[in-house]
Amino acid sequence: MLPPTFIDHIYAVWTPEANRHCLAVKRDIYHIYRYIHSMDTRTPDQRRRIMQSVKTKNTGPEQQIRKALFAAGYRYRLHRKDLPGSPDIVFPARKKAIFVHGCFWHGHNCPKGRLPKSRMDYWGPKVEANRTRDNRNVIALSAEGWNVLVIWQCELTDFPVAFDRIVRFVEGNQNSIDFESVRC
Repeated sequence: MLPPTFIDHIYAVWTPEANRHCLAVKRDIYHIYRYIHSMDTRTPDQRRRIMQSVKTKNTGPEQQIRKALFAAGYRYRLHRKDLPGSPDIVFPARKKAIFVHGCFWHGHNCPKGRLPKSRMDYWGPKVEANRTRDNRNVIALSAEGWNVLVIWQCELTDFPVAFDRIVRFVEGNQNSIDFESVRC
């Protein structure tokens, strides 16, 4: 329901002769008010704290993969800053690097990767810049002789299949180009 002061303002604007028109305008303004306030269920302060808590390292999907790799006997390095893009998981002796991308932040073409409908002028360029940077990092790593695998967050819903793909990448002599991305 609208705040009383808002409704009182509507009544003060329209004269009693235009009562029918006043009710229609009141209804339209009510729907606009509902639309504006239903866009986000969080206050700006709550939304800010939520967005600040999003991590770039040691994310849930990354930890899930790392635990499984460690349990399978693989040893690796984390977030090598001397490599382009600072890959999430690095096998230096094998010259293999794995990026674990969140679908939303890296613009994957899946349901989790959809952009929000609000603030498209902000989110569109931001996610596109992330995608451009990701491609640039993969190309730079490949130019240095590294094989690169990108694992998407949505692929981990079927973890045994995703983990098998990771193990084949780590063990095999194939380049990352031999691995097709799994469709979600």
